[in-house]
Amino acid sequence: METHKNWKEREAGELANMIINQMRDKRLTLEVLNDSVKLVQDVFTKNAMLLKSPLSKKDD
Repeated sequence: METHKNWKEREAGELANMIINQMRDKRLTLEVLNDSVKLVQDVFTKNAMLLKSPLSKKDD
């Protein structure tokens, strides 16, 4: 069975590869990446209740 740590590392690696490919294909800068990270964090913090249900694996 995969540990939580291994799962996080695998998912982070896959996400990083997708981001790198998109940045390369569209010739984006680190400034664009930083702004995107801020936007994603904002969505997850401001809409935590809306996003929790579809993303959660637990039935809370």
